[in-house]
Amino acid sequence: MTIDIDSIDKAFSPTHEIHEPKKFIGRYSEIENCIVGLSTEGSFITIFGLRGIGKSSIANQIKLIAEGNKTLPKMLHLDHLIPKKGFNYMVHLIRCDEFIVDIRCLVKRILLGDDQNESIFSHNKNGDKRITNYKEKSKANAGVNVSILKAGVESEGEIYYETVRTDDLIQEFRQALLVTKKDNQDKTGLIILIDEFDIIKNKSGFASLIKSCTSNFVKFGVVGIGESIEDLIEGHTSIGRQITSVIVSPMQEKELIQIIKSAETTLKGEICFTDEVIQEVVKEAEGFPYFVHLLGKECLLTAFKRNERIVNKNIYDEIKGNLINGKISLTQEFRYVETCRTSPERELLLKLFANVDSNYILIEDVYKQAKDYGIDKPSKFLGVLIDTKNIAPVLIKSRDDRNVRFADPIFKVYSKKRRNIHNLY
Repeated sequence: MTIDIDSIDKAFSPTHEIHEPKKFIGRYSEIENCIVGLSTEGSFITIFGLRGIGKSSIANQIKLIAEGNKTLPKMLHLDHLIPKKGFNYMVHLIRCDEFIVDIRCLVKRILLGDDQNESIFSHNKNGDKRITNYKEKSKANAGVNVSILKAGVESEGEIYYETVRTDDLIQEFRQALLVTKKDNQDKTGLIILIDEFDIIKNKSGFASLIKSCTSNFVKFGVVGIGESIEDLIEGHTSIGRQITSVIVSPMQEKELIQIIKSAETTLKGEICFTDEVIQEVVKEAEGFPYFVHLLGKECLLTAFKRNERIVNKNIYDEIKGNLINGKISLTQEFRYVETCRTSPERELLLKLFANVDSNYILIEDVYKQAKDYGIDKPSKFLGVLIDTKNIAPVLIKSRDDRNVRFADPIFKVYSKKRRNIHNLY
């Protein structure tokens, strides 16, 4: 073989979103809607769907398209939707984390950035100086009531934010947007795209922020989990702007197949998958590109180590066996063991919830099934699964307490596939 381990690593990417347009597969209607949103004055773009379905990869492509990259629109034959003069937006992509607990924290992150995100001032002349001036002004305004909010991961040069009054903060933000416009007259505009928006616990005031800051130069967009716009943004009707909603659904079979075909092209055909294996991988994925990338990569690695040029059914069966027996090092495996190892009843309950096709699961129906297996009081085993003290509980209850959904749909699929730890009823 002329390929090396780096080629294998690049063929599939289960651990991170897709950045290169040429490796981006499918999603015609989603990209089409986003391009229309970019062309619409005053639009507010929302990209939502289940976790692990590819929303962040779409957000990365929209960023490139908005900045003027026409590679993907041409690949999808959507370049006719782009204005003749093209797009030339500045795109400020912010990824939320657990440190952003409310909209005030979000605005601070946009203004100052952190180790993983640039400051909004990075688009302006004398950006570093503006960051320094803002931090000094924040300290002065905070007076003696200064509290420290750590943002980002711990590393050298970490930024610490000082709190200021909300009204002052929003005014500073609006001023920063005005300066950005003044310094970038040659640009189409500024798009502030907020990824993992659903992580923010307290979203109150977001609609007001959008209303007061959106202009013919500034657009906002959010990316997050939800099956409807109401799931993603409460009180969105008060925004008063045209919302471009992009629902990201599970991938179609032909798109999942194309992921594997694209990987074969990357490897210049030196390692190929049999049609039977491709169909098995696609079936196992249940619409989630993550599982195609995961199974595909594990199969390729095995074939490469054995100097095999074909990923056949024997290799695939071995990899699938490793998956269902918890022998592949995954965060989902760690979570499964932590959730189930001390309680066969909890494992059974998790399996019953995972095997329901709907994303929203009626608790009462699962309890009835659990009782059929001999669990008299299934409710006492639900607590750990919905424990809100956990950073990421397994299940999230609806407002009426009658339904639950999996916080991570990929973990739902994994739980369904994973072989039992205990001898269940």
